[in-house]
Amino acid sequence: MVKTFFHKIFYLISLGRYNNLSGAFLLMWPCFWGLAYNNTFDLNFIKYSLLFFVGAIVMRGAGCTFNDIIDSKIDAKVARTKNRPIASKKINVVEGLLFLFFQLLIGFLVLLNFDQRVIFYGLLILPFVFIYPYLKRITFFPQIFLGLIFNWGIFLGFFCNYESIDVGIIFLYFAGVFLTTGYDTIYGFQDIKDDTKIGVKSLSIITKNFPKKAVGFIYFLTLIFLLLSVFQVNNVNYLNTLFLFTIGLCLFYQIKKINLNKKNHLMSIFKSNVFLGAIIFVLLFFNNFNF
Repeated sequence: MVKTFFHKIFYLISLGRYNNLSGAFLLMWPCFWGLAYNNTFDLNFIKYSLLFFVGAIVMRGAGCTFNDIIDSKIDAKVARTKNRPIASKKINVVEGLLFLFFQLLIGFLVLLNFDQRVIFYGLLILPFVFIYPYLKRITFFPQIFLGLIFNWGIFLGFFCNYESIDVGIIFLYFAGVFLTTGYDTIYGFQDIKDDTKIGVKSLSIITKNFPKKAVGFIYFLTLIFLLLSVFQVNNVNYLNTLFLFTIGLCLFYQIKKINLNKKNHLMSIFKSNVFLGAIIFVLLFFNNFNF
């Protein structure tokens, strides 16, 4: 009985991907970007950073749980995902739903620590999170939709300090959207054969014959929008130029390393965006100062 209980806990941790937090950090960084954009470091900055950290981990777990419930039959047919807890029937759908509601409750409690504006926009994006898993059945562009959802935190972070929208934060949002679209396309290259066989659609499938050019174009847009966002706050100086150059090199390295025959490389490229997100955060934080 005790052994079974701990097995269930282990499978629930796996279901929410709490044993692999790369995706949680990728969800967290846009919140941090919005918070750091044209803002000063103070106690509120620390408070909101901690809330976004916890919220990103829990809500990413909830998203993964819901995705696995909806995609259990698809996951069972894909080599990379067939051993996921629900697809492999180690966790049943009822258990998955209970775990989903528990995570959503924790996420809601975290959200209540923000002001009404942030709470409103935080709840506004939730229906789109639940729509996302169905898109791969009807469109080849689910990665773009994921980018729109994943980077909503930019606005949440920004609204912690400002009441009205800023053109620079819109540029930053689109930089994040294209970055997510690019790295999720790289992630999707891992499953092209299985996805094609079972009829799942993705941007990865329609760009498989020119992967480097496709991701290169997407990342080029990322860099352009990031440049526009940075220069809305500050003029060109040696520090933000250095950071932008470094980010450009990181994106170029990712493009250069793409090889559809090396799935391990594709996963490592995807995960490298956790560190890239940190570099972008530092760029935005120090962009508030004149050097």
